[in-house]
Amino acid sequence: MRLFLNNRLRKNLWFAYFVALLVWTVQAYALIGREEQKGRLFAYTEDGHPYISDFVNVYNAAVLSRACSPVPVAIYDVALQSASADKLTAPVKAEQPFYLQTPPYFFSIVSPLASLTMLQAWLTWCGFSLVIFTVVLWFIARPVFSDNFSRCFVIVATIGSFPEWEGVRSGNSSLWLAPGVVAMWLLLRRRSALAACCASVCLIKIQYLPLVGMTGLLLGRFPFVATLFAVTLALVAWAWQTVGLENILAFPKALASAEAGSQMSGVAAIEMQNFRGQLCLLTNSDGSFVHVITLLILFAAIAFVSIMWWRLVKEAQGSNLSSNVILDHKFKICASITTLLLLVCSPHTHKHDFILVVVPAVWLWQTVACNAALPKALRLAARILIVAFPAMSWIFFMIEFLFHMVKIQPFFCWALSLCLVACLALRLKIASAEEHL
Repeated sequence: MRLFLNNRLRKNLWFAYFVALLVWTVQAYALIGREEQKGRLFAYTEDGHPYISDFVNVYNAAVLSRACSPVPVAIYDVALQSASADKLTAPVKAEQPFYLQTPPYFFSIVSPLASLTMLQAWLTWCGFSLVIFTVVLWFIARPVFSDNFSRCFVIVATIGSFPEWEGVRSGNSSLWLAPGVVAMWLLLRRRSALAACCASVCLIKIQYLPLVGMTGLLLGRFPFVATLFAVTLALVAWAWQTVGLENILAFPKALASAEAGSQMSGVAAIEMQNFRGQLCLLTNSDGSFVHVITLLILFAAIAFVSIMWWRLVKEAQGSNLSSNVILDHKFKICASITTLLLLVCSPHTHKHDFILVVVPAVWLWQTVACNAALPKALRLAARILIVAFPAMSWIFFMIEFLFHMVKIQPFFCWALSLCLVACLALRLKIASAEEHL
């Protein structure tokens, strides 16, 4: 009788949490609609300061790309970008140039959006990404959870978390990063060439390319690398045709100056949820010391991930990494660690990028949180960190100023904690029988 009551109580609590997340999600996205009705979705002024959405940059990239026909314009020119953006946000004007330092082929990719109004373009940009992401979420949840309620819970918890909401509200390109990376992990063991196509989203957010590329090299081998290289060449050729060779050659300088400069907005290192952001809080600076340490941490992460995957590939001895339960679990733990390191060790990670944590959330739930072969304390830590994230992500956002007062980047600390849990689990015994799951 007690066991029945405990099971019933547990199910009721899960249902209550699901309903709370669902209601919050509906209200949160309804708030975006109300902001649009008030004319505050893309740009507004509050307390004398302008606030401008990331999507203004996306739409501005489309406008500048169209302006390159028939004669290319200098798309990375600060004054040109600023003047074009000011026309889109008028009468609101940025205090500093809201600079866009994405690769030149990004301008080519988003060029069709210029044929729509900015609102229509935002609806298209966000709408398609949400549909695709929902499908990808179903495919990552389906093998792990046997019931539809749990699968729907994963979707609602992910879409309703602050990072995804913030990505939609701002129209950031992270909306496309998440479905691409998740699909890459789903395909990497069986369809490495197709996985590389999905991983090509990292050619837009190139700060994530080193770790993704190294993982693809070790697991997907030649098909992955060759496909990613071919996609890169195709994108560069497309950019050559649309924005011109001069803009392709200007990109490295534009990227370096934007990341290191303080005269432009859009980088905001003090708000980054990674080692760089944490170091900025601790040192009250985003100077050369922080940049050097951040790069050293990235190189260390690349080395760590390379060794981790090399050992797993060696252990598999040519077998597919999904050929048995142990290899499957180790792959998922390694993929979770790699995804978390993508976020905390990247030189440029903001809160909306943390939607990627759906990978470790789902796979560590299966391989660590519900693995009876692991210590109870480790399983409990994994469960608390994973279950709490959808709700805690909003709390992290709402009281971020308090975290900053005590020199803590909350999303970064959460991800680092879960990464340590996953690393400990990888070192301990992995269950080898289905009854332990």
